[in-house]
Amino acid sequence: MATRFAVMVGSRILVPASSFYESPIAATVLKPFLDSPFVSQRFALVGSGSSIEEFRFEKMPQYPVGSPQHAAYLAAEAHDIGWHRRQRSAGGDIARGWSAALPSAIRGLHAHCAGRITEPVFERRWLEVEERLGKKAWIVPHVLELLDLGPAANIIVVNRLHDLINREYFTSYSLDPSAAMIQGLVVLSNPAGLPTQRPQDDIRYDILQKACMDFGILREIEEAPPDALSELSMDHRFITAFEQTQFEGYAPLSTTPKLKVDLAIITALSIEREAVEHVFGQGIPYKVKGDNNLYRLVTVKIRDRPFNIVYGVTGQGNVRAAVLASNLLRSFDVRYAAFVGIAGGCPMPEKSERHVRLGDVVISSKVVEHDHFKLLADKSIETRDDPQRASHAWISAAESLTKNATGFSDDWRGAVAPAMAALNEVGPNPDTDVLHDHDGNVLDHPDDARREGNRPIVHTGVIAAGDTLLKDPVVRDAIRDKFGALAIEMEAVGLRDAAYTNNIEFIVVRSIVDYCDAFKADGYRAKASVSAAAVLKLLFETLMAAEIDGDR
Repeated sequence: MATRFAVMVGSRILVPASSFYESPIAATVLKPFLDSPFVSQRFALVGSGSSIEEFRFEKMPQYPVGSPQHAAYLAAEAHDIGWHRRQRSAGGDIARGWSAALPSAIRGLHAHCAGRITEPVFERRWLEVEERLGKKAWIVPHVLELLDLGPAANIIVVNRLHDLINREYFTSYSLDPSAAMIQGLVVLSNPAGLPTQRPQDDIRYDILQKACMDFGILREIEEAPPDALSELSMDHRFITAFEQTQFEGYAPLSTTPKLKVDLAIITALSIEREAVEHVFGQGIPYKVKGDNNLYRLVTVKIRDRPFNIVYGVTGQGNVRAAVLASNLLRSFDVRYAAFVGIAGGCPMPEKSERHVRLGDVVISSKVVEHDHFKLLADKSIETRDDPQRASHAWISAAESLTKNATGFSDDWRGAVAPAMAALNEVGPNPDTDVLHDHDGNVLDHPDDARREGNRPIVHTGVIAAGDTLLKDPVVRDAIRDKFGALAIEMEAVGLRDAAYTNNIEFIVVRSIVDYCDAFKADGYRAKASVSAAAVLKLLFETLMAAEIDGDR
C-alpha cells in the first residue's frame, strides 16, 4: 500500500537496491509496478556504484556463495529500472549507529547473556564487529556469528538486532537522496522519527491510510491496477484525505498540483445546489488554501470511468458570480463549467415553437448582459454588450440530443423523480402555470405537440443576465425582442466572463419559475432546479461518453 501511495503522490520513486535484490517480498511487491510501462518510468534503484551492474559486482562478494543473497545478485535479469547513485555508504552509517548503540545494547541485549558472557567481553566483541566483518554485509546472521552469543541469541536478541540494523539502514537512505520519505511504516521498525533532508514533504503512511479509509477510497486504491493510480490521485476523496494528513513539519497541500475536475457546477441559491447534489451525487466539503470559498466535491462514474465534479454557490448577481467563478477556476484545474438553476421566462404565446412555460429548461446558445448599456442624450439606449456564444462542445452535445419533430431527448426526466423525493418535494400544481398579458389579463398557452399533456420541454437559445431582479413584463418583452432571449436571470454573465478569461468551456442551463412579472409561482423552484440539473447531467454524460468512445 505504501508503494501505491508513493505512485500517487511522487514524481520519482527511489527504492534501495539492496532491498530490491535481497528481499523476495520487495521484488514481489514491486513487480506489478515495474511491469507497467507507464508507472515503471518513475522508479529508480538507489545504491553505490555508477550503474546497476557495478552495484551487483560490489555486493555479490559480501555474501557466501550459495546463500540466497548471493544467488539473487548472480541470477538477476536485465531490466529497465532507473538508477540513482548514492553519496553515502549504508555500511558506514550502520557502523556508526552500531557503535553509538553500545550503551543501550549493554543495558538490553547483554541482560539476556547473564552467565554466558561478561560485560567487558560483550563490549569488546560489539566494538570489533565492524572490523571483523571486513567486506561482509551488515546483516544479523553475520553479526551474530561475530558476537558468539551461543544459546543467548534467542528470538528477542535477533529481533532487537534486526531493529537496530534496519533503523540505521533506512536512516542512511533517508539522509542521502533529496527526497521525501514515507514515514510510520511498522514493517520498517516503526521509523516515524527517521531524519530526512525534506521532512516538510514526508508522508505519514499510517495517517494517510486511515484518512483514505474514512473517505471511502482506500479499497479502490488497493484494488486499482498500477496504471489507474495516477487517475485516482486526482480523485477529490484522496486529495481531501491527503490534505488532512498534513500538519506542521509535513508537506502542505500547496506542494500538490491543482485538483483536476472535469466539471465545475456553479449555482446562485442553496436550493439549486441541493438539487444538483441529488442529481449528480452528494459532495464533501473542500477548501483550497488561499481561497476563502467552501466548495463541495463528488466523483461520478460514466461507463465505469470516474469524473470529478466541484460545486460552488455564489449568491445572486453577476459580480458575485464572476468572483466565485474566477476563484474556482484559479483553485482547480477545470475542463468544463456550467451555471445551473432557475430563471424567469420570456413567453411568446403567438409562436409556439419559441414559447417557454414554467418548468421548461433553457440551454444557453448565447449569453448577453442585458443591462450593460449607455444612456444617450436623447434618452435612447445603446447596448454595450454583445451576446457571447456558449462553448461549441456543449452546444454540439445539445444538438446531438435534439430532433426537430420530437424536441430534446427525454433521457433527463428519469433523474427528476428520485431527486424530488430526496428533497421531500412533490412538485408544482400545473394549474398554477398561468400566463398574463401586460394588463394582468389571463392568456392561453399555445398548443405544442412536443409537450404531451403540458409537460416541460427543453429549449436552446439566448439567456439574458443582469443585476436587476426583473418583475416588469414590458421590459421582459423588450429584452426578448432585442436579443431573442428565452430566459432572464442574474448570474450567467459572471461565469461567461470568467470562463472566457480562463479559456474554459462553459454552458448555462436554467429552468423557468416565473414570467418576470408580478405573479409569483414559487412552487416551481424545487422542480425547476432539479430539471435544470438533470438536463445538465445528460449533457455532461453525452460529452464524456463521446470522449470515452473516442479513446478506444
